[in-house]
Amino acid sequence: PRERPFETQIIQLQNNDVIYIYSDGYQDQMGGKHNRKFSSKRFRELLLQIYTMPMKDQGILLENIISNWQEKTPQTDDIVVMGVKWTC
Repeated sequence: PRERPFETQIIQLQNNDVIYIYSDGYQDQMGGKHNRKFSSKRFRELLLQIYTMPMKDQGILLENIISNWQEKTPQTDDIVVMGVKWTC
């Protein structure tokens, strides 16, 4: 692999912007009707649907959704999701 230098990126945040940092664990969990991965597309769509909710409610909802998705399927990877809401 070829190494590349890090570059500094500056992002101008506005009031109530939300930033999510997450591992690939949520979208890689198996489950659902056809025992498939949750998928990165489905995960991004979910975040876009819930980002206006209070952060605590988002956490509870994310836990419930992945639990229902997995049903009895054992967890296949770590799940890390961190959300930060910027307020001025």
